[in-house]
Amino acid sequence: MKLGLAEDRSRWDGFWRDLVAYCLSPPTFITVASVTVIVAVAGPFGTAETQSFIERFIYWGLVLSIAMPFGFASKLLILRLRPDFPGSVHAFCTASFFTALYAPMLWWLCAIISAGQSRETLSLALLSAGLWMLAQCVSLARLVLDMDPMRPSAPAEVAPEMPEPRLARRVELTPGARIVRLTAEGHFVDVHSDDGRVQRIRLRFADAVDEMEGVPGYCVHRSHWVAVAAIASRERESGRDFVRLQDGSRVPVGRKYKPQLVEEGVI
Repeated sequence: MKLGLAEDRSRWDGFWRDLVAYCLSPPTFITVASVTVIVAVAGPFGTAETQSFIERFIYWGLVLSIAMPFGFASKLLILRLRPDFPGSVHAFCTASFFTALYAPMLWWLCAIISAGQSRETLSLALLSAGLWMLAQCVSLARLVLDMDPMRPSAPAEVAPEMPEPRLARRVELTPGARIVRLTAEGHFVDVHSDDGRVQRIRLRFADAVDEMEGVPGYCVHRSHWVAVAAIASRERESGRDFVRLQDGSRVPVGRKYKPQLVEEGVI
């Protein structure tokens, strides 16, 4: 497999699974419900004049329910395309991309609700600005309430420096990049680094793990090794355990390896 194909496969692996999981998570329902009540009371973009409170509540509930998948998709896209972005830059890019995708649709929906009047009275630029600010506020609220399942970069900025292992001599790393994950693929090992690159080398998985000596890490699965500094959180879905890494990827935890990880406080 060519290097570029391996990078693309790793980068987009689990995109739709993660998107569905985020959309159906309890924090998402809490956020949608809270913001729906706020905008239903405020009645922005002319909805206060054309709708009753119940109508506004239903309307904005639908609008926000549709907006959430767009928002999460935007966040996942930016996270996978540029995992090296700082948290503030990531939030700015996510809000901008989301606004570009969703603002025209929202403007069109407002026009339908108001029988076309919004096309003359509501500026698309004004709506886009308000939507962008709302996206930023929602992101900030989720961070403050510790409800954001996709915090991408803040922990990475304070991650401890990792020594360079012997395995680093087998691959090409950009200056400052570190190996954070190994994945076994038959007689090959995919070496993941924190600059977003994936490089495939011909080597036994056990030997690759041995050559990561000096870097704190664990085999979390018979086919996966991860560096401790790259682990962001633990997740559980359908009775299975996973570790979420700083780059947004998710690695399964094998039952054989879970007791040691729990005992040592890794998960």
